[in-house]
Amino acid sequence: MSLGALGVALLVATDHSLPLLAALALSFYLLGYALRTPCMTKVAKVKDTAVTLRYFVQEVLVTIVLLPLIPAAMALFGTGSASHALRRGFTTFWIDHPAAVAPVLLIGVFYALHNIFGTLIYLDCRENTFCIPLFCGASFLAGYAAILLLSVFFHFHAPPMSQLVSSGMIAFALVLLSPFHHRLEDAWAWIVGRPLQGAAVAAGPRFVLFVCSGNTCRSPMAAAIANSLSNGIAQSAGLTARHGSPMTAEAQTALRTLSVPHETHVARPLTPQLVESADVIYTMTRPLRDNVIATFPAAAAKTHALDPNGDVADPIGGPQDGYDATALRLRELVHMRFADLGLLIHS
Repeated sequence: MSLGALGVALLVATDHSLPLLAALALSFYLLGYALRTPCMTKVAKVKDTAVTLRYFVQEVLVTIVLLPLIPAAMALFGTGSASHALRRGFTTFWIDHPAAVAPVLLIGVFYALHNIFGTLIYLDCRENTFCIPLFCGASFLAGYAAILLLSVFFHFHAPPMSQLVSSGMIAFALVLLSPFHHRLEDAWAWIVGRPLQGAAVAAGPRFVLFVCSGNTCRSPMAAAIANSLSNGIAQSAGLTARHGSPMTAEAQTALRTLSVPHETHVARPLTPQLVESADVIYTMTRPLRDNVIATFPAAAAKTHALDPNGDVADPIGGPQDGYDATALRLRELVHMRFADLGLLIHS
């Protein structure tokens, strides 16, 4: 749809030349997307409000500071008519044209709102094929609407029909890329008799991952307890695990004391594949959760400390009593979490 809209614009254009300055501006604009989009996707497109807000504030602050500094530097140090016009804009314009102050300020306010809208759209967790067209499409449609209003109320030249056609094509593409297309998918699924889109989600998590440091004590005990209470959907990993290490003898004894069966355990480190596959990730402490999120920002929304009110003590190197107490606490916490998730089969 976007290529079609571009084709409409190119077919009706009478001049296809592009000045060098415009070509450079377009090149830098596209380079900005090439650098910014992967960075934002990796760092900020997460379902964690704190991460999103922090990135949003940083982005807006940089924009607010840099955007005025660039024309200010050109006005201060530049030569020629463009720099002179910028210098007037920073100095005498406000005195020479008092009637224009309010419209100019409104332009600034609306541009700031446009920038906020654009940043929030970029931070949306949906794919960039939705976010970027929505932002750019909003800019294009706003420009078209402004020209149309100027033609109606101030007798400017009306926009050509080609712009109306291309605007409609972009708007239609955005509708298909928006959450509305899920409605169409669900309707089609209902027509052909397949399960609706939300059915799989309603069934609850299919893979729960427990994470500790070494993956030889707390997280394997939590996974064994979870599997004894459910249908075997839990696994474990460690942030600093040495691959192949067994579960400690004390942890195995603690599980036997609770009559919790467990298979032979081999420690493994936390990998991107495990993080991506897990529907829910529970860490033994809040610092561990922070470390997981710092390493895998996209997992922020599904990563939680197992104990919402504190940390699960690490009994490693201590007496058997410490392991037994940790196992008891893990059973309480896992039972609570799995009850909330609707995963309990055995209580």
